[in-house]
Amino acid sequence: MISYLSHSTGWFLYLVGPIILFVTMFVYLNVYLTNKNNILRNFYYLMTYLASCLILLNGLIKLYNTGIFTITWAIYSTIVLSLFAITCLILSFNKKIENEIEKRFFI
Repeated sequence: MISYLSHSTGWFLYLVGPIILFVTMFVYLNVYLTNKNNILRNFYYLMTYLASCLILLNGLIKLYNTGIFTITWAIYSTIVLSLFAITCLILSFNKKIENEIEKRFFI
């Protein structure tokens, strides 16, 4: 509505459209992949998707501003999210540790 009233729809098609599509995919994947029994694997899915979302968001903003898809700041946050995701995935296969985490967090 705002872009229609201001007569500038270029930013919506190239910047906001893919972001809305990616967020919609996130909601559907989150509903499909989450499992109530394994909370650590759910964190793994969430962190992996957030890392890919940050890379895409950074790339789309740079593509819109400069015309070149480059990744600048997202790589640093993606490294941290990936390490956390890998840790959650490894811990999700150990039932003893998973039960201890659930007991401590009252899940």
